[in-house]
Formats: sequence, structure tokens, C-alpha cells
Amino acid sequence: MENIDIIMPIYHRNVNTEKSIQSIKDYTQNYNLILVEKMNSTAQNINEGLAQVKSEWFVIIDDDIFVSPGWLEKLKEHRNKDVGQIQPKILYPIGRMIWSADVGLNPLRQKGHLSLDQGQFNYIKEAEMLTGGCCLYNSEILKKGIKEDENYKGSQFNDIDFTMQIRKAGYKLIYNGNCEVVHLHMFRQPNRDNCKIFYSKWGDNGLLH
Repeated sequence: MENIDIIMPIYHRNVNTEKSIQSIKDYTQNYNLILVEKMNSTAQNINEGLAQVKSEWFVIIDDDIFVSPGWLEKLKEHRNKDVGQIQPKILYPIGRMIWSADVGLNPLRQKGHLSLDQGQFNYIKEAEMLTGGCCLYNSEILKKGIKEDENYKGSQFNDIDFTMQIRKAGYKLIYNGNCEVVHLHMFRQPNRDNCKIFYSKWGDNGLLH
């Protein structure tokens, strides 16, 4: 069975990073973990990881995500040649509070954000937009020249820029609400500079209108 490359960009290593890595070890089979932390931004770290991808599909996962039993198998069920990205439901660690379920594009919004998870987003559908954090990607997108935009500094917005590139290239985006992971990093302040970069890049090309 093919190993799946899993890229984890590490921006500031801490105890949660080690717990995240351990959750992958506990609940994942047939994978190759690529840890990258030598660059100056998340985007640069991810691009360093993308250069090492050899599997037909790969994962990019934040260093503060805890995966659950069967997570990768559930995402892999929806692989298809015309699919570029597959996202699970992402929860906060408090109760069953949702960080991101399905993502809408007009306006750009994380559906269910901060709401109680009661199964209302346990569906599978082609999405208008997806967030990052933890997603499975088709390696064919790399042959199209898609990569992280290193104009984004630190973290934030680089992940949805990556998704916008995948969408623009004509690939489908799939949300799988029957798979869930936990996002530990809560209530981070928005990176306003990255926000400006994102909207100046995508706001006038019709994709955000």
C-alpha cells in the first residue's frame, strides 16, 4: 500500500507540536512524515516540504492539529483525478465547538465557526472553498506549478491562497464532514498584512465576488 507524504510546517515548536506528531503516530498507517521548520514563514516551510513529495496524494497539517482514528482513510475515500483538495471537519478542543466545517466563498466564511457541533455538518460535498489546517491534496496540482505564495509572512491566509490556486486550476474541492480533527491553536489575532495581500491578489479577479 502506498505511503502518503504528510508535511508538517513547524513555525514555533512547542509541547503541542510533539502531541500533534504523536497523534499521527498513534492513528495513522502507511505514511511518511516530513517535518520542516528551518524557514522564516509557514509558506516557506510548506514549499520546502512540497519539494520532497513523492506520493500521488499528500497531506499538509498544522503543528497544532490532533488527528483521530481512521482520519486519513476517511479522507482517502474521496480521491479522484479531478479532485485537488479534501478537508475534514475541524473542531476546537473545547467541547464540540467547530473551528471550520464547509467553507463558503461569497462571502469568504467558515461555516459553523464557533457553533456547537451537533452533526449538522456531517455531510460530504463539493465545496466552493476550503480552509487549510489539515487537508489531503492531489500531487497533480504540483505539476501545474501550484505552491505556497511566500509573500505571506508568518502564518494565516497562505493556506486559503493555496486553495484558491487549486480552484482556479479547475480542480474540485471536497469537504468530508464524516472525518474530524482537533485544532488546538485558539483565538489567534488576524495577520492584517497577510489579509491585505490575499484580498489584493484575489479580490479583483472575480473569484471573491
